[in-house]
Amino acid sequence: MDYLEKLNEPQRAAVTAGLGQTLVLAGPGSGKTRVLTQRIAFLIQSLGVRPYSILAVTFTNKAAREMERRLQGFLDEDLQGIWLGTFHANCARILRRETANLPFDQNFVIMDADDQIAIVKQAIKDLRLDDKTFRPTGTLHAISNAKNNLILPEDFSITSYRDEVAKRIYTRYQELLRASNAVDFDDLLLETVRLLVDNPALREKYARRFEHVLVDEFQDTNVAQYELLKLLAPPKKNGNLTVVGDDSQSIYKFRGAAVSNILYFKRDYKKAKEIVLTKNYRSTQLILDSAYKLIQHNNPDTLEAKLGIDKNLISIKNPKGGEPVTFIHKDRVENEAEAVAKEIKLQVTSNKSQVDYKDIAILVRANNHSEPFIRALQRHAIPYQFLGPGRLFKQSEIVDLISYLKVLYDFEDSVSFMKTGIVFSDLINTVSNKYSHEILTEEYGAGLHNILRSRKPDVYGILNGVDYDEWHPETDKYLPYKYSIKDLSGKTKNKKFLMDHFNLPFDENRPLIGVISRLVSQKGFDIFSGAINYLMKLDAQFIILGSGEDKYETFFRGLPQYFPGKIGTYIGYNNELSHLIEAGADIFLMPSRYEPCGLNQIYSLKYGAVPVVRKTGGLADTVKDWDEENHFGFDHGNGFSFYDYTSFALSSSVERAINVFKQKDIWKKIQLNGMKLDFSWKKSAEKYLELYKLAMGKRG
Repeated sequence: MDYLEKLNEPQRAAVTAGLGQTLVLAGPGSGKTRVLTQRIAFLIQSLGVRPYSILAVTFTNKAAREMERRLQGFLDEDLQGIWLGTFHANCARILRRETANLPFDQNFVIMDADDQIAIVKQAIKDLRLDDKTFRPTGTLHAISNAKNNLILPEDFSITSYRDEVAKRIYTRYQELLRASNAVDFDDLLLETVRLLVDNPALREKYARRFEHVLVDEFQDTNVAQYELLKLLAPPKKNGNLTVVGDDSQSIYKFRGAAVSNILYFKRDYKKAKEIVLTKNYRSTQLILDSAYKLIQHNNPDTLEAKLGIDKNLISIKNPKGGEPVTFIHKDRVENEAEAVAKEIKLQVTSNKSQVDYKDIAILVRANNHSEPFIRALQRHAIPYQFLGPGRLFKQSEIVDLISYLKVLYDFEDSVSFMKTGIVFSDLINTVSNKYSHEILTEEYGAGLHNILRSRKPDVYGILNGVDYDEWHPETDKYLPYKYSIKDLSGKTKNKKFLMDHFNLPFDENRPLIGVISRLVSQKGFDIFSGAINYLMKLDAQFIILGSGEDKYETFFRGLPQYFPGKIGTYIGYNNELSHLIEAGADIFLMPSRYEPCGLNQIYSLKYGAVPVVRKTGGLADTVKDWDEENHFGFDHGNGFSFYDYTSFALSSSVERAINVFKQKDIWKKIQLNGMKLDFSWKKSAEKYLELYKLAMGKRG
């Protein structure tokens, strides 16, 4: 046991702790993985514990593999008896052994994130709900949160109409999973906890089997995970449980992780030994001091403050300092990425530099946060490697292969039929002609572009139709003043009514710009927010209705107080107000990054609200730029559009529209060009009939 001699005193105390419970609070770089690994070795070598009776839980497969590799270096014993893996992997192992007590069989499929979204969308469709109102991503988050808190559909708390709908979607979502003999990742935890709670004999079986339970990254456990640990190592029976964690390193709060579990551990396991590791072997003291100073802003909610312990790390590598820490702050992540790329270029290309590109790392919180930095590195011709997990499985070839394998393995897996269906279909259709070309590219193809490109001659696009019985200014039941293409006076009256509603000053000669949308980046609100200061200087007013990402809801909710008289906002869903905005707005803004079809711009055309859109998907197919059409000698322009996805392009197009608005004769011509168009389902249905005939013709 030479390895014990290389440990510092607190590390050795944690490794050699006897039976019972141990809480190890270990800061970054303090050797917590070493402690956990060597404790397992100590249990086997010194206390005679059988590998068979050990359960070691990590948060990633990579961490599990690393722990196994280290153990093999310490032990000569066969380690196959140890259960070493993530919470989800260990739970899946239990469930596959105990399916006699479960609503699915042993060969159940575990759905990934994309599959889950697809099933939520299907649930929303089955319930005839609007996926723009009840967004699949947000709904899935609510379902996941419920499962992580061990809440079943029948126990889902209802305090509002949205809660009632979410409960229905959750119920249907579970039905679809079970119909496919499938579970999601959250089910692995939920069903395991339910299994052990409902079956005392099984609970006793696994509690006896796992005499020693060890958990890494305990600060990231959620309610379900902590309940599972208590079932396997019951507090009243003084089970042998070792947990290692640090509240300052919690990264899974968005998944329901509860740092308070550390406090609950001290409450539930009152006899637990507490050991704090403060010696850091990774970083210089300057880095540690900078991080510590930043983390102090979390007080009084830190364990350090709550438990009265000292977690200030001491550098073993360089206790006297190190290179100074540079702080870069920018208003947007894209600008931050640009600044970082420039700094890297400077560091490497400087005449006195001894730094190479391979010596530099960029750390981001999540994989998707890497994209702005990757783009910035590419712009500056800086070589890089992306080392995030799962990148391989995002490659289109791998995605396609996995999809085929899923179908071969389980023919009832409806989610994977999308890719397979594309291959074997006679014809393929999407919801606009422009989008049918866009999905052939990597940018818009969502991993399907290669398959779609191989079927290019068979890919078509037919615009969605709209229901003019509901959306027509002559008959709209929500409008205080009806109007028509022959008499637009009612539109001005609706405009005044709308602006009175938002307490905005009415000026017939100043355009009102309406926005109705999900407040998400895909809908263009990143470039919209980036252009807001310039837009507020223009001779126009704005009304915005929608809900979405917290950052945009917060941003737009606060604008009226910063720009009084210029903008009104309604955060949420309101069908009646949506109709009134279409009728009262002079201009309708829709700057989407991508838009397969879009409906609001079609409504706007019928209501004489001239659209300003990005030239993508269905927006490009329905909105014809006035200046472009006139340039080509046509006289049927019905709006304004822009190509570049930038704040500048957006604001320039809005400004063009405002300038033309002042030319009343031209403006009325643009309005009428839009109002006379027919995007009814009758026309779309006729095109679908032609497409069906074409498909039948291919079969002879």
